[in-house]
Amino acid sequence: MLWRLTRRNTLLRRLIRRNNILRRLIRRNIDYRVKELPKFDNFILENKKKESRINLILPTASEKDSFGGIETALRFFEVMSAYYNRSRIIFFEGDVDIDHDTIRWPNRDIESRSPDSPHTVAYLTQRNFRLIVENENDHFIATHWTTANYIKLLREAQPPSRLSPKRPFIYLIQDFEPAFYPWSSRYLLAQSTYNASNTTIAVFNTELLRDYFRAAGYVFPLSYAFEPRLNPVLAEHKKRLPTHQKRRLLLVYGRPGSPRNAFELIVEALFLFTERYNKAAMWEILSLGDRHLDVQLPKGLTLLAEGKVPLEVYAQHLLDAAVGLSLMVSPHPSYPPLEMAEFGVRVITNTFANKNLSNRTHNIVSVTEPTPATLAEALIEACNRFDRGIAAPDSRPAFLGTSDEFPFSKELAERLHSMTE
Repeated sequence: MLWRLTRRNTLLRRLIRRNNILRRLIRRNIDYRVKELPKFDNFILENKKKESRINLILPTASEKDSFGGIETALRFFEVMSAYYNRSRIIFFEGDVDIDHDTIRWPNRDIESRSPDSPHTVAYLTQRNFRLIVENENDHFIATHWTTANYIKLLREAQPPSRLSPKRPFIYLIQDFEPAFYPWSSRYLLAQSTYNASNTTIAVFNTELLRDYFRAAGYVFPLSYAFEPRLNPVLAEHKKRLPTHQKRRLLLVYGRPGSPRNAFELIVEALFLFTERYNKAAMWEILSLGDRHLDVQLPKGLTLLAEGKVPLEVYAQHLLDAAVGLSLMVSPHPSYPPLEMAEFGVRVITNTFANKNLSNRTHNIVSVTEPTPATLAEALIEACNRFDRGIAAPDSRPAFLGTSDEFPFSKELAERLHSMTE
């Protein structure tokens, strides 16, 4: 018995000693750095007399992480590229052997393999790759606070005698990004990119967002705002809407990994909806956006998760759905509620600051105090309206953009070229 106790104590001491060693190793190797800040040692500055080049910097090359904002940035870049003979897309993250799709990037060479090609794609994470930046020739478009910070560092690294202090970069602002984080280091870093106004031409995704920035006190000497248009692939499928029969499908924009899409609030609302609505079992509830586990709801119902689906599949769901639920804790409208509304879905969303999307179309119901109860009540009302056939969907567009999505592009390009001549 004594032998067993002694052996047990010895094993316990060894376990404690191992845990202490492990704890010290963990403490020693904790990384307190801001991982969103790129390594700033992979570039080469050159002073060459070449034609100007427009550069778009994107956080990721992964198509599965490409949502509406990145697609909008690519459309903007395509329009701006028409005023340049050279263009380049630069990715912070991405594997050249996995993410480089020749179908997605036609007529673009990988820069590390074809550095003299006029139209390239560059992967900053590619081993032994160094980005060549031509002081007078490279014009930049930032698409996220991390990319704006990278451009600011590039400007600071360039010799002042070779770079006019008046030459700005384009900052495509598609949300108030400090709010992506709690009040923190990242909040301050994101906010700081809005304060270098003398070096920034701000391009806002919607007039609503520009108004929010102005009300918050951010000032840019030069800014533009555009209204995005419905994705061209979805627009083509929308032509089927007049002859398509909708069914009892409740479409949810579910992104647990994106706090501003309030997924927990959506789930709480669905719990109340299924508990209180006596016809809830007649409805299919489907979540699109991020991949997540199916959510078991009361009365044996399930929130089925499909995650991100191809545009063609998404279009079919939009055609089928009668009711939608899509939240956005942000001054930006968010694309999913607008897309649902364009397809005649009665979609429940929330107001925020100066944003009230119900002013655009009756297909959108903007709840001013979004709680599980108010959202569930709005969902029940929407489902009842569908069952009773109370009203036809509103035909007014939810997206305000036209075929000329960026009407200021020529003026913007001329301004940039004039600053470097």
